[in-house]
Amino acid sequence: MKDYLLNFYYKTSELRKLIFLSIIVYSITLIIFTRQGIPAFLIIRDLAQFCGTKLGVGFISNLGIILWVGISFILIFVSKKIMRVSSEYKRLIITGTLFSSFLALDDFFLIHDKYIMQEIIFFIYFLFAFYLVKKCLHQIIKVDAYLFFASYLFFGFSMVIDIVLQDLFPSIELISQILEEGFKFSGIFCWFFFWWKTANILLKVELKNLK
Repeated sequence: MKDYLLNFYYKTSELRKLIFLSIIVYSITLIIFTRQGIPAFLIIRDLAQFCGTKLGVGFISNLGIILWVGISFILIFVSKKIMRVSSEYKRLIITGTLFSSFLALDDFFLIHDKYIMQEIIFFIYFLFAFYLVKKCLHQIIKVDAYLFFASYLFFGFSMVIDIVLQDLFPSIELISQILEEGFKFSGIFCWFFFWWKTANILLKVELKNLK
C-alpha cells in the first residue's frame, strides 16, 4: 500500500503542478483586474455573452488571435526540441517563436492600439522581419519563400492602410478598415502555414533521428 501511494504521489506530481499553476494564473488575473475596478463577473464571463451579441461580432479578430496563439505554442514546442540539437533551423525557429509570440500578445492585448504608439510597435516588427530575412533567408527558401514573403507583403499593406490611408481618407473609414483587416488576416494565414510547414519538417527530422 505504501509503495502504491508513493508511486501515485510521484506520477501525479506534474498534474499537481499544472493545477497549481492554473489556480495562480486565474487568481492573479482576477486580482489585477478587480483592483482596476472591473467587477469579477465581467472578468470571468465571455464578452460576447455579456453584451448579448451574435456569434459573428469580433469573430474574424478572435480567429486571428487563435491563429497567432496556435502557431506561437507550436513553435515553443518545436524550439524545445531544436534547442537540444545543432540544427540549421535553430535561429529561424527561435526568432520565429519570439516574433510570433510578440505578434500574438500585441493582437490579444491591443498593445499598439491602447498602450504604446503603433509606430514604435511597427518599428519593432520591422527589426524582427529584417533580422529573419538577413539571418535565415536560406532556411526560409528551403521551407517556402512564397508563403513567407506573401505574409510580409500582406502585413505591409495592412500597416500602410492603418498608418496612411485611414488618416488621408477618413470618409472611407469602413472600406479602409475592411481592407486593412483583410490584408492582415491573409497575412496571418500565410504566416501560420509557413511556420506549420517549418515545424512539420523539423519534427520529421526529429523522428528520423529517433529511429
